Amino acid sequence: MDISEFTGVDSFVVLIEDERSEFYGRIGKVISYDLIKKGTIDVLFANGRAIRLNEGSKGPEPSQAMIFYRRMDEWSMGKDIEGRGPVSFIKRYLELGGKKDDLHAEYRMLFGHGLGEDEAEEFDLT
Repeated sequence: MDISEFTGVDSFVVLIEDERSEFYGRIGKVISYDLIKKGTIDVLFANGRAIRLNEGSKGPEPSQAMIFYRRMDEWSMGKDIEGRGPVSFIKRYLELGGKKDDLHAEYRMLFGHGLGEDEAEEFDLT
């Protein structure tokens, strides 16, 4: 994903796909990004730890993380065609071994509200 697509840090959810990372399969919230240093993204996890994703860092690089649009609006839903929308996020989370109950809890910690049963069934993350 090109960082120029960022419309606001609260619009995104991150999944770490690097199996060597302690955050493998965990969801994170984008808390900052640097437009000058292209590719530098800070991510907060539900356990309170944060990491910086950038090329050449000690932690996961952006290529080892998936960034998804989390809002259930027409524009974000259109990103599912590219595998980057809210439906794609939940599908990938489950593919990485995540459990629905954990998703509800982590999501609530990160974004201040959980996924209601109706929303979870419909993959509605707003």
